[in-house]
Amino acid sequence: MPTGVNKRDGFTLIELLVVIFIIALLASIVGVSINKQRIRSRNAKRNADIRQLINAFALINADNLMPVLEGALWCILPFCRDPFGGTYSIDESTSTKDLLSQYLNSSLSDPPGGRNGAIGYWYQSNFPDYTSVVYPSLSIKNGPVLYWSLEPDTITMDSCKPGIPIMVQESPPDPASRTICMVNLDYK
Repeated sequence: MPTGVNKRDGFTLIELLVVIFIIALLASIVGVSINKQRIRSRNAKRNADIRQLINAFALINADNLMPVLEGALWCILPFCRDPFGGTYSIDESTSTKDLLSQYLNSSLSDPPGGRNGAIGYWYQSNFPDYTSVVYPSLSIKNGPVLYWSLEPDTITMDSCKPGIPIMVQESPPDPASRTICMVNLDYK
């Protein structure tokens, strides 16, 4: 019978808990990083859609069809929410949507998976002068505009390219905010 021999066949509970903690910590760091990339990807898709809409409106203007869109405030996507609150009317007529679809390469859609409820893509034919709350040196002049929202991310002057960031808005009940972006469509 051996005396004083302490044979160890496994790991202690403390060693196992330390390893599990390290794995959980690494997984959470990777998860946060991936989520930020998803937000940036959805925001890039929204900005690309807006570039496509700007080109479509330029072609509509070149074909002298802008008067068809006068006096309109309308949602370009199937679902929109007014970022400025208050009352509004959405032009649901098929003629406006058919007109726009003739000038778009593909159908537009707000990327799925956003957690703060995007407002959609809005066109307003006569928006008043507006100064950016985020960057007071930037402003929108009176005329036709497109506006849309981006998910929370680091807000910079380039966040809303091709437009400008005009405000950061809370989106209850989610404590996160969203950036409202706007671009002028003045082709005169």
